[in-house]
Amino acid sequence: MNMKKIHQIFCSLAVCAIMLGGNTTPACAGDVNSIRLDEHRVRYHIPLPEQPWGSCDKVIITKDTTVTFTTSRPIKMVYTLDGTTPTPSSTIYTSPIKVSDNTIIKIATVLPSGKMSRIRTVNIEKQTYAPAIKIDGAKSGLQMSRVKGNFLKVDDLNWTDAEWEKSIISNLEQIKIQRKDDGATLRGANNYAAIAEGYINIPEDGVYYLSSRLEQVWIDNKLVVNNEGDVKASTMNDSSVALAKGLHPIKVVFLANIIGGWPSWWSSTAIEMRKDNEKEFTAVGGSQLFR
Repeated sequence: MNMKKIHQIFCSLAVCAIMLGGNTTPACAGDVNSIRLDEHRVRYHIPLPEQPWGSCDKVIITKDTTVTFTTSRPIKMVYTLDGTTPTPSSTIYTSPIKVSDNTIIKIATVLPSGKMSRIRTVNIEKQTYAPAIKIDGAKSGLQMSRVKGNFLKVDDLNWTDAEWEKSIISNLEQIKIQRKDDGATLRGANNYAAIAEGYINIPEDGVYYLSSRLEQVWIDNKLVVNNEGDVKASTMNDSSVALAKGLHPIKVVFLANIIGGWPSWWSSTAIEMRKDNEKEFTAVGGSQLFR
């Protein structure tokens, strides 16, 4: 972009501020500034609809409920419930959306100019609480299997001829075993994979939201969190599940590799959970893990 265009953009911002007594409100930004930026093909951020306490694209329900959306700025949101792509003339979000069964919510923000944000797709799935299982003589900790090799996908583990080492871990951070040759993992050599299996104790019936930077998290033999192939600097694949009080089978997969320049070793291997009526996530502790 040349200096003349930059000057024009800043001039439009100044005019907008003067018109509103120095207060560049979101409405002004939408009506004037965004149009000016569009004219000069300048890319800018349009806030996405978000859910309070953390967004999740898979929402489990067990009864009739509502799904709430907010934005970081007071911009109009539009949505559909029939799987079609929303347009600026779709239903306007004015209050929490009522859901009672499996539903696909597609929602986006729309500027006064008609320009829309990226569309968020939120899958609502109605479930009953997955039953817990009874285990006689359960012991603390998880059974871990570890194998050396450069694995970029979980399926690669099915084809390795390397020997698996067995051990017991008392918490999920121990899935990253610190050995002298583990430092080479960050250089692309002596990479390894680890799988930890056992049971997780759920304190009470409820719908639980899960967040983790592990490659995969399985509960009750169902894939709940899948970060396969993603850069593990952050997690974008949170999920939710309905669980009854008690023990549930759990399996987690950790691949010590480098994707997008980010060694997975640098990221936490914790699983964080919260009930749907709670605001804060808490890490699953060793006292919840059994084998």
